[in-house]
Amino acid sequence: MTKSDLCDEVVKATGATYAKCWAVAIELFGSLPPGQYLNRFNPHSGAIAEFLILEKTISIRGLGTFIPRVRKGRPAWNLRNMEKVTIPDRVGVYFRPATVLKRIKI
Repeated sequence: MTKSDLCDEVVKATGATYAKCWAVAIELFGSLPPGQYLNRFNPHSGAIAEFLILEKTISIRGLGTFIPRVRKGRPAWNLRNMEKVTIPDRVGVYFRPATVLKRIKI
């Protein structure tokens, strides 16, 4: 499902205008151009991404919880020239679905 599909469903369910729904979707999810990555200085990242970048937990009732986790750096090998390199710490996102989503059988 894309942002456009999501807006179509919200417009059908609520009767809101498509423009208002699209503005909310852009504010929440952002509008990154292709090839760009999320970071603290990117003006195109949305509210959800901003919270995750700041390492804050996001809970949305009925959907689930997005939890940022710091993954520790570790040593590794560059296989092209057999040099030892270190992989730095990074933040990954863990999603814990709500009970309602767990009960859905597909």
